[in-house]
Amino acid sequence: MPMRSREEYIQDLKEKLDELNSTLDQLQVQGKLAQMDSRREYEAQVERFRAKRDEIREQLNKMRDSSEDAWEDLRKGVDQAWTHLKDAFSQAKSHFE
Repeated sequence: MPMRSREEYIQDLKEKLDELNSTLDQLQVQGKLAQMDSRREYEAQVERFRAKRDEIREQLNKMRDSSEDAWEDLRKGVDQAWTHLKDAFSQAKSHFE
């Protein structure tokens, strides 16, 4: 399978971040409906995910302006950060269901 171009990669990641935003919004609504103790836990978790999402978004912005060599290094870091975020998100989501 051929490697995706930088623009394809960036577009794909932007779409994934949009999906994550939608899910975070849903979690936030669920958290507001939860009992008080759970609500604090929900809100804290949502804030952690938003911070990680923002870190990935910053790396994405750096990618756009990077050299070809730097873009490959940035891509590897973003891939790893995305995998960690996705795994943590799945664990948290199953915990709150």
